[in-house]
Amino acid sequence: MSLLNDFTLLEDKLDGINLAFFTFFTLFGKSEEKLLWCGCALSTTNTDIILEYVNAQVQWIQQNSIYVPDFNTGDYIQYKNDRQKRMTFLVHTLYKLIYGPLLSENNTAALSMLDQIHKLSIL
Repeated sequence: MSLLNDFTLLEDKLDGINLAFFTFFTLFGKSEEKLLWCGCALSTTNTDIILEYVNAQVQWIQQNSIYVPDFNTGDYIQYKNDRQKRMTFLVHTLYKLIYGPLLSENNTAALSMLDQIHKLSIL
């Protein structure tokens, strides 16, 4: 399948904010006992609980992505805030659970990935 086909399939179901939300969470994965982000190992601790949350968010957005409120209403702000809150929670949890071990290991590559995750989490 081509990227254009993938985009077309998602565009029919997800608006811009939901597409960013969906893409952000689908960048996470697991290989053996490692938490992956964009296919690169991020951590070996708390992998299952982080992925449980990530998978729940992907399911949530797939079930709640049909209604997009008008941009000029307060509903739109709440709509965006609901999604941002879920992304921010994950980023703060990642920092809480894996930042310390990565720092003590002096794992600069993973620390850099954690910084990139933080930057991508802003809608």
